[in-house]
This record gives sequence, structure tokens and C-alpha cells, in this order.
Amino acid sequence: MTARGRLSAQGIRALMIVAILSGATARGALAQEGGPAERLSISVRVVPQVAYPGSSVRISGKTLALGDNATVRIAFVVDSRANRSDKARNVSTTATVDGNGVYSATARIDQPGIYRVVATAPDGKGVDSTTYKLLDPPTLTDEVVSDFDKLLTDGMEPLVRRIRAQVQALPANPAKIDAETKLTAIEQKMMEWPAQAKKLRSAVERFQSLPSKYPAAAPLFQPRLEKLAEIAGEVPAEKARVDAELARSQSAGVTCEKIEQLIESLKVVSAAANFLQSKLSDVGLAFGIDLGAEGFASTFTPPALKGNSEYALVLTEGSKFLTNIMVSAAAFPLALGALVTDVVVYVQQKNFEKYCEKIEGPLSATMHAEFLQENAKWWTYDMTLKGELILRYAKTDAPGSAVRVTGEFVGSVAKFSVWEDALAVLYPVTKKTSTMLRKLIVPPGMPFVATEGKMAAASSPFGFLIPVEGDLVGNKLTLRMLEARSDLSDAVEAQVTYVLIGPMILAPIIVRYQLPFVKARFLLNRAMSEAPLVFPVEVSRNAMRIQRSVTRTRPGNGNTVDYTLDIKACNPGCQ
Repeated sequence: MTARGRLSAQGIRALMIVAILSGATARGALAQEGGPAERLSISVRVVPQVAYPGSSVRISGKTLALGDNATVRIAFVVDSRANRSDKARNVSTTATVDGNGVYSATARIDQPGIYRVVATAPDGKGVDSTTYKLLDPPTLTDEVVSDFDKLLTDGMEPLVRRIRAQVQALPANPAKIDAETKLTAIEQKMMEWPAQAKKLRSAVERFQSLPSKYPAAAPLFQPRLEKLAEIAGEVPAEKARVDAELARSQSAGVTCEKIEQLIESLKVVSAAANFLQSKLSDVGLAFGIDLGAEGFASTFTPPALKGNSEYALVLTEGSKFLTNIMVSAAAFPLALGALVTDVVVYVQQKNFEKYCEKIEGPLSATMHAEFLQENAKWWTYDMTLKGELILRYAKTDAPGSAVRVTGEFVGSVAKFSVWEDALAVLYPVTKKTSTMLRKLIVPPGMPFVATEGKMAAASSPFGFLIPVEGDLVGNKLTLRMLEARSDLSDAVEAQVTYVLIGPMILAPIIVRYQLPFVKARFLLNRAMSEAPLVFPVEVSRNAMRIQRSVTRTRPGNGNTVDYTLDIKACNPGCQ
């Protein structure tokens, strides 16, 4: 096990001795690395993170009650460096931890600004924070239009230009010319965005002005404006994904790798186009474009404003702008999405097949680790990896010659499970002299979804992307694993918190430590016996297949670990 993958039994024993003898809050098992004094762990989440005045915000998270004290303090602290209103004020509330370690509360913030939301655990020491933005009403239109504008003009458009450069670098062939033509259509469609953005701005400005001009309409528009603020808060994350792909697309390689990167970049553009379509549609639905002209007027006109021609005109104009963007025959997001999907399919089917072969198929791996102290088990954990092996190699006219293969393991840790009884096993006196309240938090894992593209899978905290290379000679493939490009986040770990109460303890003692997991590459490397993996290659008239199943037990000092690895990959793809 690596230093990160192994937690010392002696370390926890020393932790407990210090805690019991001192009668004070214990330091964590990893405190020798200079961590702060121990405290209860706590997490906090705010929904929505961007809102419109009048909105309610839900604050939730997990922690542990301290004896009879189950109160979490929640504070909205004004971030003065980014605050947009000198009227913003700090706000506080509380929540109660339930039997499952979950707390939640609802608050309403009246003054626009950017806030740091700070949640404090029942011990008064554990703290976590996140951000919350309450938009100033006059800036809502700017926020919405600006976020969409950045996604398109600063994100998608540069990525499409980079994709064009990648296509131009491919060897000359008719498919390349067709792909360039299709990319031109996408670029021309994107050039329509400034005009579309102007329509969006006009519609939002009209709807946003109605509650202040016509107070009777405020209850009808408040939830719509709140939804609009939520949508604005979701766009920057998609922009960040596009930016990350633009950076990755700069990498060079052999032709097959370039084409694979090109396809991945196109998938990101496609996902961004689908996101754009979805969120612009959400804007339209929030303001009733699905109701039809008569239904729209009826829904958004309160009794007090029936017959008001000025109000009716503003409604009609705003609806007309949104309808032109979202649901007309040539609606911008629908047309853009269709063009991107067309070029993704075309490049996959034409360019890749012309120059390269691909072998791909499912990957599954497991690890079961047991940790012992004098033959007593104190900690076990399991990890399950799901994903794909993707291999590429150039077509050759020289049968039997060695062919270089490149590719990657890509996937996600789909499941974790943990059992531990560390304090009872490593320090049995504690069990006899105190009551131990324990909270064990195990990360959930994340299923692998191949259709989202390898970069999307690898970018999650649970994901991994590990390059491989090898040689295909005759009916044998030798595969070597390289250093991971991305792997399981260091922040993914099980958290254990004990609260010790007893007649020999003057005050409750908190003992907290983390149980880390190994990286995906470590798991796969151990399963492969730290050596290249050799596959027999089965070739029929119309297909090629590789398949290996490995089971391995590796005993260590105070631990035993079992590994399994199952790989099957085919050309064409496995059924």
C-alpha cells in the first residue's frame, strides 16, 4: 500500500492514548503532517447558489451531534471585496442535526450581494463554507446575457476554431473537405448569436421591468425571475468544461491520437450546444412560451391589469422575442445543436475509419483490502472500478509487422464500501470505559457513462484517465500502463468521527480521522502484477477481440489485498 492508501494502526493507537490521557479534543490521525486541532467534520451546500431577491435558499449538509448538542450555526457573511450593494448585511440562522447526521435550513436574504455561507458544527470548531450570490435586480439581464455570451463567444467559438485547425492538420482526403464544410456551417450559425443575444436581452428586460411598474403582476413574475437567476448560475460551470477541453486540444500526437482528440473536442462542443439549447429553452419555459399566445396572456395577466393595453403590449413583445429564439422553425439553439451533431457523427464515421483502427470494450476491476492488528480485523474497504479500455493504431499494409498501439483506461470508481472498528480493536480499554458514538461517512462513487465522452468521465472526482501504450505483433498484444493523466481525487476518503463519553472523561472527547483510498492506477497496476499485460488476439473474418481476467492476492505487513481485473475489447465494438 502507498502512504496515502494505508493508515497506521499505531497512529490511531497513539491518537487515542493522547486523547484519553489529555482529556481534551484529540488531534487527527494525520495530524503529524501539521493539521489543525481536531474538530467535528461538517459539509455545507446551498441551493440555488445564484438567486433573485425574494428567493428562498436551502442550506444543507452533514455533521455529527455532540452529545445533546445538535445545533449547526449558519452565517451568511458579506464578501465586501465582491459585494455589489452597500446595503448587504450579515444574516444568521441555525439547523438541527438529525439521527442520520443530516441538517437543513431555509433562509431568505433580502439584500443583493455576494455572500460566504459558513456552517459551524455543534462543537463550535468544525467549519465549512461555500458561496451564494443574490443578484441586484437591475443587473439580472446583464448576468443572464453575459453568461450565455461568454459560453458562446469565449468558449465554444475558440474551441470550434481549434477543431478546424485539427481537421486541417489531417492528411488530405475527401472526408476532410466535407468536415471543413460542415464546420463552416457551425461557425456561420454561431455568428448569429449577437442578434439572438439582443433578442434575449430585450425579452428579459421587458419581463424584469413588469413587477416594479405593475406591482399586481409581481407574484406572477417572482418565481420566473428566480428561475432565471438559477439558470445564470449554471452557465459558468459549462463554460469551464469548454475551456478545459480547449486546453487539452492543444496536445499533439500521431495521426490516430489527433483524430481521437478531435472527436473528443467535438463531443464537448456537442454537449455545450445541448446545454445551451436546454438552458435557453428553460428561459422560455419559465416565461410561458409553451402556453400559446392566448394562454400566455391569460396566465401572466392578473385581474387588476385586464384591459391594460400598455401591460399587454409589453407581454406580447417579450413573448415574441423569446419565441423567435426558442421555438421558431429556425430556432438558434436547435439549429446549432443539429449542425454540431452532424459533424460529430461524420468525423467519427469517415475520418477515423479511413486511417485508424480502434479496439474498445468494457473494463471492470475490484479491490478488497483487510487490515489486521494481532489477527484482529480493524478496517476493511472495497473499491469497484467501471470503465473502458480504448486502443488505437494506424492501418498498415504490412501484415505481420509490429504495430504501435496507444490508448487509455478511462472510467470511474463506481462504488466504495468501508467497515471499521479501529478504536475497539486498537484501544480496547476505551470500549470498556466509555460510550462511543460513531459516524462513518463513505463516498458514494459514480457510475461510468461511456456516452458522455472520456474527458467528461475523467474530470469527475471519482474518474480516471490512464494512458497506455503497447505493441501488436501477430496474435499477441502487449500493453503497458503510463502515468495517469487524471485519477481519483485526494479529497475522496471515508471520514470517521467518534465522540467518547464516560465517567472517566471530564468532557466529551472527539476523535476524527480519515480512511483514504488508493488511486485507480495503483489498483490496476497491482492487479497487473506491476508488469505489462499480455493479451492473446482472436481474429476472425470480420472481427478482432482481446480478453483477459486476472485474480490476484497480495499479502502485506498487517494487511491482505485481493484484486480482480476483467477486460474485453473488440473491433468492431463488443456486443
